[in-house]
Amino acid sequence: MGYSLLSAWLALGIACTHDRTAADAADPIACETAFQAALDRACNVPADCTLAEHSDCCGITMVGVRAGTQAATADAERTYLACYQCPPVGCAHATRAEDGAVPSMAGQAIVSTCVQSQCTSIVQ
Repeated sequence: MGYSLLSAWLALGIACTHDRTAADAADPIACETAFQAALDRACNVPADCTLAEHSDCCGITMVGVRAGTQAATADAERTYLACYQCPPVGCAHATRAEDGAVPSMAGQAIVSTCVQSQCTSIVQ
């Protein structure tokens, strides 16, 4: 009798906290890899780059992409969100650059730049 009640509570808890089954849960690494592969990051100078928002399920990471590719980047983000379907993970972080840095001093901001012919984001 106690086992059935425990099973019912566990089933109810799982149903209330997670609406996906293990079978339809996507691999977050595969989703992120596909997102990154879809980005155009080619650049020669920092002016070739701009920022785009990318969700990591806990907040926003600003990514550097080639200027003029914002529509394709938005499509890649929508595909990522549909792929990963962020589970309720109970985390949060401030908007950050790709290296994880967040503006911490007055006057600092996340900016796009060109490093080794690839757009990226940094705090400066």
